[in-house]
Amino acid sequence: MSQKPRTLSDLRATVHHLTGTVFCRRKLENVFDFGQPQHSLSATVSFVSDRLRAVSVDITQSDFHPCDTFDLLAIMFRFHLLAGYLCSELPQSKFQRRFNDQALMSTLSMLQSSYRSIASETASV
Repeated sequence: MSQKPRTLSDLRATVHHLTGTVFCRRKLENVFDFGQPQHSLSATVSFVSDRLRAVSVDITQSDFHPCDTFDLLAIMFRFHLLAGYLCSELPQSKFQRRFNDQALMSTLSMLQSSYRSIASETASV
């Protein structure tokens, strides 16, 4: 039984929820609270990274226009960049730098591809 592909709206909601609510929940005094109190930063990063990897697969397998996914890819790239920085001093047993680096570079590659596609369309107009 195959799953129905997620819509662009679904992907947007997922990325914004994961990066804005799960990973970086704002308090009223405008201070960032990284992760829920019962979960460590590394567990939160691992969870969000896993879900963003699924979003990347959905984007890759879809026929969305690059203009429609560029902002999502940029958010995902910034997440992996920030996660790598915040977890840089954690031991290997808590944070897999190699996996984060792979996700960062994969997202950057998708972002560059989208940018080139958008730029070539703009140049031909």
